[in-house]
Amino acid sequence: MNRFSPRLLALLGILAIQSVSAIDNPHFYRATNMFSEPRFERNGLTSFDFTLGGGKTHTGFNGENCKAPILDVWGTHNMRLLGVGVPCKDPNNCLDLILIELAKEDQNNGFGAFSLCSQFKIFEANLSFEQNFARGLFFQAHLPVRKLELNDTCFRDLSPADEECFGCPNINTPIWQTFLQHFDEILDRWCLHCDPFDEWGIGDTSLLLGWTHNYQETNVIDFVDMTFKAGILIPTGKTKNENQIFSLPFGYNGHWAGQGIGKISFGLYDWITFGGHIEAMFFANKDRNIRLQTAPCQSALIKLAKGEAKISPGTIWDAGVYAKADHVVGGLSILMGYSFASKNEDTITPCDMGTFNPCVANGDQFYESWKMNTLHVQADYDFYQPNRFFGPRVGFFYNYIISGKHIFRTNMLGGIIGLDITHDF
Repeated sequence: MNRFSPRLLALLGILAIQSVSAIDNPHFYRATNMFSEPRFERNGLTSFDFTLGGGKTHTGFNGENCKAPILDVWGTHNMRLLGVGVPCKDPNNCLDLILIELAKEDQNNGFGAFSLCSQFKIFEANLSFEQNFARGLFFQAHLPVRKLELNDTCFRDLSPADEECFGCPNINTPIWQTFLQHFDEILDRWCLHCDPFDEWGIGDTSLLLGWTHNYQETNVIDFVDMTFKAGILIPTGKTKNENQIFSLPFGYNGHWAGQGIGKISFGLYDWITFGGHIEAMFFANKDRNIRLQTAPCQSALIKLAKGEAKISPGTIWDAGVYAKADHVVGGLSILMGYSFASKNEDTITPCDMGTFNPCVANGDQFYESWKMNTLHVQADYDFYQPNRFFGPRVGFFYNYIISGKHIFRTNMLGGIIGLDITHDF
């Protein structure tokens, strides 16, 4: 016991009630994770955090903020205009001729459109390491690992029935039936595949430097804590396979980003904490060979044309607030929070503007902004003991999506393991 001073024991007691320190990078396909509280200001403090969670869904929120099948969140799939504007079509090719003739049919109440129903599953681990130095400075590294699945996909024909629209283009129109019979062949001709997606891999890596301060010289409230972090996001995650319709990126599709994060919290009555968080991610441009929209009324995931384009991703914003009851029963702490995450629309600039119209390419709903409102519930239990220099903790979390735009409605349930270790520098 000689090596532990009373001041060190007090600091460890405060340390043991700190919540998970992991960061989160918001994505449209799952609920935003709960953001961390301000970092504890202790020279030499080392923290390891590990979260493991998962979720699944059949629904999402489309561009009108309404619930929809998850693969319709960017609109239903307009097959009638699938071939319009696509370069290198050959009228002498029977498959291309089907596309040409189908586009001549009149638009009629969903004629020539698909709704895609599917099931999305995610299993995600987040690993975070933080190391304090002196005077409130610290370093953080964060790495996500994910397993993503899109399976049980079915194509639901939205064309009107013959009896509903006699004499107008409908589900029995010959050219539409011909298209349906040769749909897989048309996709093959343009190197597109609609196989189920089931892969795992790492996401994008974040490296940040931060400064934190715990202010306790106040008679009105218990404390005020604040933390500021800035760093880079390294595109270590797998990118979207442009030849696989249902492929998803594991990070931000190969883009580097700069990150800035600010946090503040204050305590009352020795057991209540209120706090807030704000984060921004600014992405660098990147040239990629992608599927491009070639007609204004094309929509959703299935696009035939492929070309080089400069992608300028929109900024991601994430802000939230929380209330926490510290040690309400023994080492048990309970937290409730709310966050709002938003990504601005991307800008697509085709390299070959003679072939691809930039205005048409940028009208693709897939590159529009997305928004997400999430409710967070979290409970953790710390196992701090006065005669130890480390503080383990465990817990669970549930992130519930309230509403949104262009997102999957994937609520996440998972567990937390954390460990804080003190060193004397």
